[in-house]
Amino acid sequence: MRAALYVPIVKEQQVRYLLCIYHNDPYQWFSDQVVLLTELAGRTWNKLARLEAEERLKASEENYKAIVNQSVSGIFKIALDGRILFANEYFTKMLGYTPEELQEMRVTDLIHPDDREKTYIGLSNMVQTGKPFDMEKRLKRKNQSVLWVTNYVAPLFDGLKEPTGALVVSVDISRQKAVELQKDEFISIASHELKTPLTSVKAYGQLVQQTLKEGNTEELDDMIGRMNLHIDRLVNLVSTILDTTKLERQEFSINLEQLDINELITEKVKENQLAAPHFHFVLHPCTALWIYGDKISLGQVLNNLISNAIKYAPHGSTITIDCRQEEAGVKVSVTDQGIGISEKDQEKIFEKYYRSVGLLESGRSGIGLGLYLCGEIIRRHHGEIGVSSSLGQGTTFYFTIPSIPQK
Repeated sequence: MRAALYVPIVKEQQVRYLLCIYHNDPYQWFSDQVVLLTELAGRTWNKLARLEAEERLKASEENYKAIVNQSVSGIFKIALDGRILFANEYFTKMLGYTPEELQEMRVTDLIHPDDREKTYIGLSNMVQTGKPFDMEKRLKRKNQSVLWVTNYVAPLFDGLKEPTGALVVSVDISRQKAVELQKDEFISIASHELKTPLTSVKAYGQLVQQTLKEGNTEELDDMIGRMNLHIDRLVNLVSTILDTTKLERQEFSINLEQLDINELITEKVKENQLAAPHFHFVLHPCTALWIYGDKISLGQVLNNLISNAIKYAPHGSTITIDCRQEEAGVKVSVTDQGIGISEKDQEKIFEKYYRSVGLLESGRSGIGLGLYLCGEIIRRHHGEIGVSSSLGQGTTFYFTIPSIPQK
C-alpha cells in the first residue's frame, strides 16, 4: 500500500466508523473522488443503521414471541368485528383448538351465550372511551365444556389513534370458581345441618318446660335424653367445622400420649350405643395394644365412622367394630349393612366438601367435612385410612396406625 484515503463516519459528534480506500502506488486523490467517497460513507452509514434497526426489531419480535408463547396465561388479539387475529400456544391449549382453527373463528363463537351481552357492552365502552377493562366470563372449549376466565382487555390503535382491535389476556380461574361454589354450597348445607338440631333442642326445651308446669315428670328423662342427643350433634358439627378451619390455617395440632386402643374403642361404642339404642353393636376387641395417639382427635375419628354407619344403615341393623393387630400396627374397622358406596365415590370420599351422589339421592344429610377431617387426623398419626364397599352390600371404613411394640 502506497496511498490511502480515510473518511470518518460521524454521528452525534462521535466517530463511529472509518471508510478507507487504498492504492498500491503513490497517488494524488482528486477532490471529486473525496466527495464521492464522503457520499458513499453517508450511504454506508444509512445502510448499517437500517441493518442494526432490522436486527433489533427481529430480536425484539423473537423476544416478544417467546414471552407470549411461554406465558402461563392465554393471550389473543381480535379485530373490532370480533375476528381472532392471533392466539398464543397457552390459549390454544386452554380451549383445545389449533391456531388455524381459531383464526377462522370470531370471539363470540368462544363465549358462553349467557355472557355475550356483557361482553358486547364491555367492548363498546372500550371503543368509546379507549380505556382497558377486565371481566369474568365463561368460554366454551372445543369439546363444549365450560371454562371460567378473567379477561383483561386493552385497546389497540392505528396511527391516527383510532381503535382497530383489542389485545386480551385470559386467565383460567376455573379452580377458584369451583372452590367458591363449594364454599357457597357448604355454607348452605352447614346452615341447614345446624338449624335442624337447634330447632329440635328448642322444641324439646319447650316440652320440658310445659311438662314441669303440668307436674308430669314421667317423660322428662326421655325428653332430656333426646335433647342431649341433638346437643351432641350440634357440638360435633361445630367441632368439625372449627377443626377444619384450623387445618386450613395450619393451626391444628395433636398431643400424643400412650393410649389403650381397646379402652378408647369400647368407650366410643358405648356412647354411640346409648345414642342409637335401636341398632345392634358388635365389638371385636384386639389383644392388649397400646399406641401413641391423641385421645380427643382419635375419639372424633371413631365417633364419625360409627355415626356415619348409624346414619346410612337400615334402622335396627348390625354395626360391627373390629380391632386387630397387623404388621403395620393396629387396624380398626367399622362395618355397616347400609346402602354402600360406588367405586367412583370411593375415590373422592375423603376430599373436602365431597358428598356421595348415592348418599344425596338417599336423602341423608352431611356437610362433606367429617371424613376429610378423619383422613387428616389419621395421617397426623402416621397412619392410613380407607374404605371398602359395594353398592347395596354395606360399607367398611378402616384405619391403621402404628402400635407400641410389646415387650
